[in-house]
Amino acid sequence: MTAEESMAAGVRESFREFASDPAVQRGMRELAAAERDSHLAQGDAHLREGRYRPAIEAYRQDLDLEITTYGLASVVERACCHMGDAYRVLGELDRAAEAYSAALALWRTYGYGEMPAASLAAVYVEQGRVDEAIAVCEEYMPEGGDAAIRQVLEEARRRQAGGAPSPVRGCRLVHLPFRHPGEPPPQRGVAPADG
Repeated sequence: MTAEESMAAGVRESFREFASDPAVQRGMRELAAAERDSHLAQGDAHLREGRYRPAIEAYRQDLDLEITTYGLASVVERACCHMGDAYRVLGELDRAAEAYSAALALWRTYGYGEMPAASLAAVYVEQGRVDEAIAVCEEYMPEGGDAAIRQVLEEARRRQAGGAPSPVRGCRLVHLPFRHPGEPPPQRGVAPADG
């Protein structure tokens, strides 16, 4: 057995042990039930199809869920993240920042869901709030770095130094390019007039 095969076998065994833990199994059942009863899938379908207002409304319904399990915390946190994505595409950066901030607060409290720090920092960069973007990146940069946070941090520092915006892409689901404050949102995925 090669070293690579041995390592792969060790990873498989560690995963089997992890997955057989009753607490992990209970958590996975709670998460599956929370997702099944949520509006995440409906919102995500709207988001993928470029129907941003209906996506926001679907996600908003999950914000009223009472958080009684980590699965529900994950659903509400992800609803906030994805709502931020939709607002960001629409160019409503203040609302996007609010949604990502709410997601980050939930992530801090429960440690479940998607890590929204890079998305929040990217919005701050787009708004010209580079000092706040740098602070978020530096606070949430994990040991060894995270590619998305590192990318946003580099762009924020470039702008702080007076540099022109780079072609660096944004982060998370919608992968928007960075923009100058006040610059119109990209044309890709423009929401329909009714939505």
